[in-house]
Amino acid sequence: MENDYQASKHSNLSRHSNLCSSGADQWHYRLGHLSFDKLKQLGLPYNNRKSETTSTICPKARLHRQPFPLSTTRASRIFELIYVDIWGAYKCVTRDGYKCFLTIVDDYSRATWVHLMSTKSNAFPLLQQFTLFVEIQFDVIVKIIRTDNGIEF
Repeated sequence: MENDYQASKHSNLSRHSNLCSSGADQWHYRLGHLSFDKLKQLGLPYNNRKSETTSTICPKARLHRQPFPLSTTRASRIFELIYVDIWGAYKCVTRDGYKCFLTIVDDYSRATWVHLMSTKSNAFPLLQQFTLFVEIQFDVIVKIIRTDNGIEF
């Protein structure tokens, strides 16, 4: 088993080194798929054009984190799941002094509520008022509130 792994690793390395025909490609691979612009800044050989070898690793190497998987689950009733987010603060202030706003989206109906706020600290009391409004108006209790883990909540 160990020998199969070593043989596979060696064949991958030799295939990889065959792809690196030019000095620029070699440095590109050695430095973790560094862009050719960065190679130029370092004073290493670089290509003015994109590398002729197509690599599936290059786009992944530029990601800061893996993309989130697409969710296929949806709420089965209204207000079973709501999404909450805060936008702002903006440079332009409304006449009444609002700089931020709170958005609330119901996952089931996709209905959206927007509440203007003068500061982000108003978000939690507004969310409490909204859940109370839902209980009184629709006779339903909000089960899950999903946020971006902002400190405002």
